Amino acid sequence: MLSGELAQVDLNALQALVMVHDCQSFSEASERLGVNQSTISYSIKRLRKAFSDPIFVRQGNSILSTDKCRQLAQEARDVLERMQALSSLQGFDPRTSTG
Repeated sequence: MLSGELAQVDLNALQALVMVHDCQSFSEASERLGVNQSTISYSIKRLRKAFSDPIFVRQGNSILSTDKCRQLAQEARDVLERMQALSSLQGFDPRTSTG
């Protein structure tokens, strides 16, 4: 069972992390996800707190992913893909079962 700040991490926050990581932009990520930029910022703030890492750092007009962010983004992508697969599982139908 998760405790503390980690328990506050949800799938939307993971989706925000992956999108910001891929876009390297909070504003572009917010556009692609169809949410406002403050929603993205809030999600990243919670992730920063949960993982004790800045996640993204500013460099001039751009942002860079930390090493921890790159690891988290890959793991988050895997979790999101697994959740998508679970949501597309077919229910059991005894009329079509062959086993």
